[in-house]
Amino acid sequence: MTIPEPGQIVRVRNQTFLVQDVYPYLTSEATFHKVALESLEDHRLGTSLEVIWELEVSPRVEDVISFPDLSAWDPPERLASLLLSFKWTEASVFTNDSFTAPFRGAIEIEPYQLEPVARALAMPRVSLLLADDVGLGKTVEAGLILQELLARGRVRKILILCPASLQRQWQDEMLTKFNLVFKIIDRDEILRLQREYGLHVNPWESFPRLITSMDFLKREPYLQQFLSTTSWDLLIVDEAHNCAPS
Repeated sequence: MTIPEPGQIVRVRNQTFLVQDVYPYLTSEATFHKVALESLEDHRLGTSLEVIWELEVSPRVEDVISFPDLSAWDPPERLASLLLSFKWTEASVFTNDSFTAPFRGAIEIEPYQLEPVARALAMPRVSLLLADDVGLGKTVEAGLILQELLARGRVRKILILCPASLQRQWQDEMLTKFNLVFKIIDRDEILRLQREYGLHVNPWESFPRLITSMDFLKREPYLQQFLSTTSWDLLIVDEAHNCAPS
């Protein structure tokens, strides 16, 4: 078994880490190595983890990665590719006053459902209460706002807070109507994350788009983990009157 060295990149528990330190210690049976790691995964960037290398399942040291010469010039083709990628990213047939969300979703939109989108885009910080009658498409309106903000790069981390009975409905609506994947955070999902990533995984950092229930979020230690996460870009609360203090 290859023992990693500080500065190397390794794969442990299906994740990529940077080795910070290696501490060998002797026992009566063998020599073990405690390895201090720092996550390189997007959803856990910078998170620390300590493991006993010999006790991990199939850990491996990645091949040596050579860094480019910082004093050398990049080939012209690489610079051209970079410029083209920026151009394609910014390319759009729509102006800033136009909506793209209606053309990105698999929905039939009523004209009144575009008014909340227009109001949201006019706000430097979006804060809206959608109080239409039952059956008039408040979920679609929220999805249109979400889709538009995503398309404009104004949001990334999104949380939908709703009653437990509506979690699956929200997940299905976002996927089928807007092609947006959301993960539901509940007890079963947390157990799955702990089995895959370790007991100290923060479920609220596991994916940029999450759905959870109000009652679940009130429980300890889930609430403490939630409060310790980075801030959210967008919060959607369904049945918001249930969040009012009793």
